[in-house]
Amino acid sequence: MRKLLLDFDKINLDFAFEKQALKLFKYQYEENKIYRSYCDLIKIKKKDVTKVDEIPFLPVNFFKTHNLNSSKKKPDIKFVSSRTTSQNGSTHFINDVDIYIRSFEKGFEYFYGDIEDYVILALLPNYIEQKNLAT
Repeated sequence: MRKLLLDFDKINLDFAFEKQALKLFKYQYEENKIYRSYCDLIKIKKKDVTKVDEIPFLPVNFFKTHNLNSSKKKPDIKFVSSRTTSQNGSTHFINDVDIYIRSFEKGFEYFYGDIEDYVILALLPNYIEQKNLAT
């Protein structure tokens, strides 16, 4: 399996984001059998995707019905989204918690500035009691 190396610290301009997003697309296309099958089904080839807006997105339901982890490594944690009583939650496997945290911190910083300049208040359900976050 190929190792994906993304450098979040270099994503500070639109063209740098595009370069990293295309790199991630190519990795997922090559390493994730479900994503590759989906691309084949909608007739998208890796060579056809040259811009971010051409990257196909999986339907949200796939996250409820398939294991979309591209890594063979056991995930550090598994997050299951909240759901209503009649729905299944989406499952997200997080292989490296440090990379996961860096990615959303850098994304926040890119769009809003230094996170230290903000106070974030949120009312969330207790995921631990719901057993939606497990190691």
